[in-house]
Amino acid sequence: MRLNSIALRIVIAVIVLPALLAAAGCGGGSTATNQKITTTVNPVTATLSATPSSIQAGQSATLIWSTSNADSVTIEGLGTVAASGSQAVSPSQATTYTLTASGKGGSQQAMATVTVNALPPPPPPPTPPPPKLNGVPRSSHVVLVIEENHMFTEVFPSGMPWLASTGSTYAFANNYHADTPGSALDYYWLSSGSGELAFGCGGSGCPQPITSDNIFRELSAAGISWKLYAEGLPSVGYLGGDIGAYVERHNPAKWYSDVVTSSRLQQNVVPFTQFAADLAANQLPAYSIVIPDVNHDAMTALWDKPTRGCKAMWLRC
Repeated sequence: MRLNSIALRIVIAVIVLPALLAAAGCGGGSTATNQKITTTVNPVTATLSATPSSIQAGQSATLIWSTSNADSVTIEGLGTVAASGSQAVSPSQATTYTLTASGKGGSQQAMATVTVNALPPPPPPPTPPPPKLNGVPRSSHVVLVIEENHMFTEVFPSGMPWLASTGSTYAFANNYHADTPGSALDYYWLSSGSGELAFGCGGSGCPQPITSDNIFRELSAAGISWKLYAEGLPSVGYLGGDIGAYVERHNPAKWYSDVVTSSRLQQNVVPFTQFAADLAANQLPAYSIVIPDVNHDAMTALWDKPTRGCKAMWLRC
């Protein structure tokens, strides 16, 4: 009985051993199966843009970026940034920003450029208004037309209707007086603020040149242009006596030493016919004196019935 039991163990052992060997691949030519494992790595992507891409100095632009599969993201000049985001930048000159994204799938760069335009020049300052003197704005041209021998009340408001109407529309001086009445003396007063009695001057003229300060001297010294337009004057620079309806006593320029001794200033004394030519050519001087001859100086015009002065003066009635 014991022997059979031992024999049985041996048989069992013999049967089990080949099974184990087969399972282990031993004997009988059996081969184990080989396995291959594959790992997929996604590539790194990156985008970068600037909005707006062109700015003026002092303005800002916004950088906008996004990446994928990146472990590290940097923007040159800004340092490390989030994987996606935006940031305002204010470069002082044209700048190219470079984004670098790195990860297991490699490295990727993206660039965006912001151009900077110089500020436009500031607009010129507004033209200042002309300087004022006692509330009166400066004029580009002053034309003094001299009519004579009538009081203010004889002219205004009905003696010379057109002149009175024009004065009412714009302006007139109603407290304006000469210091010494008299034909030529009034012309001197308008030129130097005096009847110049100290030089022996009378209603018909002066026995010697007047050396007082005067409008012709002041304008010439200041470089301000002037001319005297005299009706009936025979030629430019004429400083002689009466001729035709032209009378020398009504030409104030010829009595002042500044003009008497200067051939250059004498060229500013011209016939009245030159006025129309200068006006048409836009060459009127800054200061003009217009002297009518004795047929048109209004000396008797207001009493000239029935035209009431129209034919004896230039001013419209």
